[in-house]
Amino acid sequence: VERYSRIVKFFSYLGKNTLIIYLTHKPLLTLFCKFFSMSGDIPWFVTLLTMLCFVLAVSIILARLVNRYAPALAGKNKSECFLRENV
Repeated sequence: VERYSRIVKFFSYLGKNTLIIYLTHKPLLTLFCKFFSMSGDIPWFVTLLTMLCFVLAVSIILARLVNRYAPALAGKNKSECFLRENV
């Protein structure tokens, strides 16, 4: 049951931060595509999975930074973000 709780919390976090993830994923994909295009010997599915992991990780980090330092960009006020993160 605890295992499913973590999965639900993760997807809930992603759902609450979809605006930030939506706005950051395209520039990140473009950046990583340019990086991976330089190495031509990597199979496409390895490239796809690697890019997915990197883009998701960087998007989550950026979402945390925006929520902490500029919550108005995410459509939240500072007190909501502060209270939600410390619970």
